[in-house]
Amino acid sequence: MRVVSRMLTYPYVLPALAVVLCLGTAAPSRADAAQEAPAVIPVEHLELHDVEITVDPRSGCLLSVSHPGPGEFLSAGPGDAGLVDLAYPIDDFWPLRRGASHATDVRIEREAGRVTLHWPDLAPSRDQFDLEGTVAATVVLTEADDGRSILMRCTIENDSPLPVPQVLFPDLRGLTPTGGEDHTRLRTGGFTTTPFTALQPRLDATWYPHPTHDRAQYEMGSLPRPMVHRWIDFGSVEGGFSLFPRTWYDDPPTALRVERTELDPGVRLAHIHRVTIDPGEEWTSPDFLLTPHEGGWAKGIGPYREWVHAHSDRRKPMPRHVREGLGYRTVWICRGFPNDPEEDVAFRFEDLPRVAEEAAAHGLHELVVWFWSEPFQLPIPEPYEHLGTQQELADAVEACDALGVNVSMFISVLSLADPTATRLGYAVSPTGWTYHPEFIPRGNPPYATGRATAGSRPNDEQWAREVVESCEHIIERYSPSICWDQVISPPLPGHLYGVFDQIIDAALEADPRATFSGESYGTIEKDAEYLDYTWNWQDYRDLRAFTAAFDAPRINCNINRLPMVAKYAFADNLYLNVMPSRPDDANATAYIERYPEISEALKQCAALRRQFLEYFVEGELIGECLLARPAIGLHISAYVIGDERALAICLNPGADSPTRIPFDPGQWLSAPGGYQVITYDGAGQEIARRIYPPGEVELSHDHLPGGGFLMYEFLARDEEGAR
Repeated sequence: MRVVSRMLTYPYVLPALAVVLCLGTAAPSRADAAQEAPAVIPVEHLELHDVEITVDPRSGCLLSVSHPGPGEFLSAGPGDAGLVDLAYPIDDFWPLRRGASHATDVRIEREAGRVTLHWPDLAPSRDQFDLEGTVAATVVLTEADDGRSILMRCTIENDSPLPVPQVLFPDLRGLTPTGGEDHTRLRTGGFTTTPFTALQPRLDATWYPHPTHDRAQYEMGSLPRPMVHRWIDFGSVEGGFSLFPRTWYDDPPTALRVERTELDPGVRLAHIHRVTIDPGEEWTSPDFLLTPHEGGWAKGIGPYREWVHAHSDRRKPMPRHVREGLGYRTVWICRGFPNDPEEDVAFRFEDLPRVAEEAAAHGLHELVVWFWSEPFQLPIPEPYEHLGTQQELADAVEACDALGVNVSMFISVLSLADPTATRLGYAVSPTGWTYHPEFIPRGNPPYATGRATAGSRPNDEQWAREVVESCEHIIERYSPSICWDQVISPPLPGHLYGVFDQIIDAALEADPRATFSGESYGTIEKDAEYLDYTWNWQDYRDLRAFTAAFDAPRINCNINRLPMVAKYAFADNLYLNVMPSRPDDANATAYIERYPEISEALKQCAALRRQFLEYFVEGELIGECLLARPAIGLHISAYVIGDERALAICLNPGADSPTRIPFDPGQWLSAPGGYQVITYDGAGQEIARRIYPPGEVELSHDHLPGGGFLMYEFLARDEEGAR
């Protein structure tokens, strides 16, 4: 709980640019600078919690940041360091920027648990222009109440005659690999990447303004985007730091820029704020929480998980069969062309109990039915007659429920086609959602516009009334579970979610086990309050950080015929959306039994989930963070329950190659007497049981074939060898 400041000297071999920008002296060439003796410059050393920060006392830029866990994870020379940067376009030079990296007059103030850096006027990136007024900046670094994190906040005061259209903060330059370049990862909910190897200069002659391989930009906004939520982690299983802004769904989305230039071997990671700070105005950033940690990303996600739990207000409990289930089954019951009844049908209503029976045999206890009725119309039409009668649909849903499979009716009413669109005053666009296997192309060919659509306005009271009345009819007549197409936050999101409130109220009154799911295209932070699970068009993605932070919804992973995709999704606690297709046909038109390999994989995963269910529903997902070092070539997802036991699911996606896996369960378990480790094969059969002393545990996976599983269960032992 202290702030210590002392003036130090820090040796650098300064390139010419650093001398010009930070010291204001004459600039030798870069080649000459490389031959000079190291320059000695003063630095300011600060400590907040266990984080040691070295600051350039002239510019206020971060030269070094270290922590006992990851060690030094930021190291930058004076000319390459940063903290806050902004765009300041002028008529004579639109690319002009102002920022700490160009400053020489920062004021540093210290008090208990807090450091304030103040720039009276952020210096420009070029000094040949006469600029009027000042653009001041203040950055406050504060010890967080959790005893481990640092809060970072920036304020910009624009007392100049021109607007500021963009701010980069925090602008972290010179990030270093904490576990080697091959194993240091940037992770968020939705993807992981290895920036030190993935970001490389592009050597071909592509036009330079095009996206290049040495920089990337990610924006949090919805599940289809790579960055699903605002939290990120930078590091390896040996240590790193987590970072997120304390903002929520009605705040501006997070934008993240990551780059590695040819002249700087470090990684630059900056949050981009698209703001307009007009002359005379002041802008303050959100609070960013930076949490350094020893061990992998799961050691740093705790503060974010607490933030999510404090702000997410679930509309209803997640039904037990969703929480505990392996996944759900989707059927594309027809292709939506009733005038072609014999060829159009994939399943009839009378087939649904057989589909449900097969689904239950594969661990799938939810069934989503697509194209049971004409989409994009209000009121929602009655079921297609060529699929069966209304009573046959109602009877089929009841029969599925008796088999332990809940049926959810997929509806699409946010987009509207004619005649409904014109009746409600909406003009349809030239295209929409017209598709069939025999179209060329299959989707939206220019000669077929029968389902050209218009986007509805969820603040339209007539639209909302007709939607709610239609859903109430479906709930009363067929099923209380609804799967909503296009959960898109419109300009007035409260109206759409108000419609959801009414639908959910009616559904829960009919059946407390009813599900509400949908295709999440809005902010997942808000959708998480309503959706039990998602129905999105997506293959396997690394969403373990999302699952570790959010209790709901369960994120889907679509499964057609690839067993390995099902195995990855099972290991990561995703919600499998099983939708095999007939050859050359639409999605979800085939029985699972048609494809023995995917059937076998699903049954294997379902059995393993039942056997280890407590870890999936009660445990904390920590991914590969049970490791002491990377396990090359394996996909590992671990779960811990309290500080007494852990389960590591090891999947070998490649060839059969015996090796050893270095675990460090002591990061998570309290085990003064060591560990009992039980090894299970891919069928869940116990194949070994041994006692290991405290410390690292290296385990062989000689029994792990290509494409196969091994499970290691770690049981902590007390000093007497019990527990």
